Amino acid sequence: DIYPENSLSEHGSSAKLGQEDDRELSLIFADMRWLKGSDRNPFYSLVLYLYYSYETNRENFSRNKFIQACRNVVSFIVRRAVCSREGRDLNKLRGVLFTDLSTATNLSEQIDINFSRAVLEDTFPKDLEFEHALKTTDLYKLNRSLDLCRFVLTRLEGLNIKNSSDMSRMTIEHILPQNENLNEAWQKELGREWKGIQSLWLHRLGNLSLTFDNSGISDKPFIDKLEYYRKSDINYLNEYVVTCSHWTSEEIYTRGEILAEKCIELWPLPDTVPLEKIAKAKKGGKRKTSSLADYCGTSQSLLTVLKIVDQYIQRGLGDLAGYKRLFKRDFIEYCAYSHSLAIIQPDINNQTLKVWLHCNYNDLSTDKSSVFSRSHSWGIWHAEEVCWEIDCESESDLNAMVVISLSDAVDVVKRRFRNKLI
Repeated sequence: DIYPENSLSEHGSSAKLGQEDDRELSLIFADMRWLKGSDRNPFYSLVLYLYYSYETNRENFSRNKFIQACRNVVSFIVRRAVCSREGRDLNKLRGVLFTDLSTATNLSEQIDINFSRAVLEDTFPKDLEFEHALKTTDLYKLNRSLDLCRFVLTRLEGLNIKNSSDMSRMTIEHILPQNENLNEAWQKELGREWKGIQSLWLHRLGNLSLTFDNSGISDKPFIDKLEYYRKSDINYLNEYVVTCSHWTSEEIYTRGEILAEKCIELWPLPDTVPLEKIAKAKKGGKRKTSSLADYCGTSQSLLTVLKIVDQYIQRGLGDLAGYKRLFKRDFIEYCAYSHSLAIIQPDINNQTLKVWLHCNYNDLSTDKSSVFSRSHSWGIWHAEEVCWEIDCESESDLNAMVVISLSDAVDVVKRRFRNKLI
């Protein structure tokens, strides 16, 4: 028992039943109620403990510090839910979050350390995993028990969850309609691969909005929907949509990127995470990258290996329709029809490259699977991904057999993507 039993009842009621008088805290607790915090949930238990510490002025644990800790908890819950991790490692989480809290002489410092540990031990999903889950998963179908999709869209729009009387009338809008028998206007809009495009992009964040009149606009051509969106009270979610003259995979992907970046702002990693690249990105914003050399600093060995791997991926995927190579802040992404197929993440400090390919491990032949490993910790494409970590200072990590394995594995990625569109 880390806090008195009577305080559990008092603070639990304030948090769970909306009895908190402090408006800022009340809104955070409303988020937690939506996300179904429970006494068995380590996140909720942590909030109750910190609530008691704040109310009793333990070691001058301030209101601002408590609010920041609560926001970290909400970020933690949202990121894990979006990344399909919410039911995993709960005992480990409890150990990390509560470490030394009851004996700490400086509670504020200790809670910062514990959140930092959660990030370091990969129980708090990092930006890369969170961004890719937001852009590539079917958010509409994800974790319906939490009504997660509507929560994310509502918070993106900036609506007050607790006090909005119109919330019950609001439904999720698919800009590209759900109807399997798309009308002729939509088929023409998407092109001859319209079935594959609809299947791939329908339920993703980039294609979702909120509406008060879903039945009245659901299957209408995009040009007709535009008139509704322009007059709608939904502003932020429709901001990019109303600038478009067409609605294809390109527009859905672009909007998905915009909304994913906003989600990272809304539910950020803790400010105090002691990881150099995250701290640097937090202070300096997006790093400008326009070439492979920008990812390698002064390391020639890292750049040499990166160029080789990049060359083989581009050679394998470059003939796909809609192919793009995108320079992101911390990684290079290879896409077709705006669908993520491969990622390279250079690590200057450890002189390594991590290469993720969007394919099933079981589809690789025996000799190729000895080079690649199953990837579960990042969850970029959930079960369908393989990872290869290259030591750029080791000649054996990039010998001829390994390069052939990479080339053949990229072919598997290409075949898998083409088969999915057919």
